[in-house]
Amino acid sequence: MSPQDWWPEREILDNLDEAERAGGLRLIRCLVSRGLYRLSRKVEVRIEDGYFEIEDIECCILTGTVAKTEADEMHNSIGDKKYVIEGSDTHGNPFYAVGKLVASDNGKLYLVITARESEANYV
Repeated sequence: MSPQDWWPEREILDNLDEAERAGGLRLIRCLVSRGLYRLSRKVEVRIEDGYFEIEDIECCILTGTVAKTEADEMHNSIGDKKYVIEGSDTHGNPFYAVGKLVASDNGKLYLVITARESEANYV
């Protein structure tokens, strides 16, 4: 399945300056759509073990909604918060991803901390 199949409004988020001003989910989507994100080792291992693919995380973030925000206990994120995003994977199954906006040498990145099928209890 191509990204256009599960996210037809991709062009809406092309303006990084506008997304920076809006912040939150709009900025996260813009960063992810441009590949400006990183995965935690925990997420990389789950992908390597075949639980899901990187496209499932992208699909979740690009089509989902912020279910809640939480305080960033590590205090290294922009805004000192984490975003719990609920959406679906590339097959339409419930999926969630948790991440945070972080500063990098080249601007901002979105760090995906954890991700999995929504049936799991993440609270």
